[in-house]
Amino acid sequence: MKNISITYARSAEGALVHVSEAVKEQAYFCTECGDRLSLRISRLQPGEKGYQKSHFVHRRGSGCSSETIARNQFRRKAAELLARKIEEKSAFPVVWKCRVCNKTHRLNLLEGVAAVETECRIGEWRPDVALLGPDGKIKAAVGIAVREKPDSQAVQYYETNGILYLQFYLQSAEDLDRPEERLSQPSPDSGCPSPVCEVCGERKNTAYLRIVDTACYKCGRPTKAAMLVDGATNDEVYVILGPEDFTPEMIRLAEKHGVIIQERYSRTREESYLASVCPDASCAGFVGEHYLREYVWEDYPYTGIELGPVCFNCIEKAKWLKEEQEAEEERKQEERMIAMMGEACKPCPECGGILEIQSRGYGGLPYLRCCNYPDCTYEEEFDMAES
Repeated sequence: MKNISITYARSAEGALVHVSEAVKEQAYFCTECGDRLSLRISRLQPGEKGYQKSHFVHRRGSGCSSETIARNQFRRKAAELLARKIEEKSAFPVVWKCRVCNKTHRLNLLEGVAAVETECRIGEWRPDVALLGPDGKIKAAVGIAVREKPDSQAVQYYETNGILYLQFYLQSAEDLDRPEERLSQPSPDSGCPSPVCEVCGERKNTAYLRIVDTACYKCGRPTKAAMLVDGATNDEVYVILGPEDFTPEMIRLAEKHGVIIQERYSRTREESYLASVCPDASCAGFVGEHYLREYVWEDYPYTGIELGPVCFNCIEKAKWLKEEQEAEEERKQEERMIAMMGEACKPCPECGGILEIQSRGYGGLPYLRCCNYPDCTYEEEFDMAES
């Protein structure tokens, strides 16, 4: 990227002058070092080869860079803007895609902020702008740069001390004329405001209970389905969870918004779990977790309810552990069944026939029954733990 040109200077009387208002006959001075500046006005028209916007330049040999000047000027403008917003009691929304958690953060930069300071020292570090709460403690630190990345140690220090760090890059001299627009879009190099999970150490994400308006796939009746997602919009959703992973509070909240949640048996999964069901009691339609993804991909209408930070990593890990435990239990049950088959080859105590293994259906324990059934009705229960 080319150096940012100098667009502001001071007149001989000390007034701040934009290059668009400068004239050749006047003397202008650097706002930082005080040296005299030269005014360069292009004779070419915009779009012509070699055209360059009007700007001020230092005399040859000056050690004062245009990037440093732009950075300092923007710092002052940013501080003045934020101080004015605080005085007006206005919100200042900022939005950025976080490089740490890969989520889009939206927050009011001035929430709980009472004052603004420039180059306030925080430990070893000196951010360009510091935002202070009513108690005088620093809530957020702002870094302004042209090309250099933020110091990772500084960002870690801010996070450790509960201070949100926001990085802003100046992209052109025009950024000095639109500080509000530039400040509304922090860089992905900013710190992550998402809290860290105390259990696994991963970032928590803001969870949303999504109530989807759909229709029952069986009877076509209007139906509401509930899901837990980790993003406010469809392009931000990576995790989709059904009612089986809801807390009791989430279930109550979903039911309050018209969702009917009941336990249903899935032939696909061969197990029962909580799901959103059709409001028609005579209809057996329900929405399994797998099909909830279709409501996100196909952009069904929904109501989103923000729930606050949730560790989806812990939820996913708990699901994985549950699946592992169920698989291990199935393996052990198979071993017990094999042992039972050997034990089952014994005569019926009533008729002398061979006892055979029978099943009582889903969820029931196997039992032994005489091979001469129904002529002989002898049967015998098994203690699976001892087999």
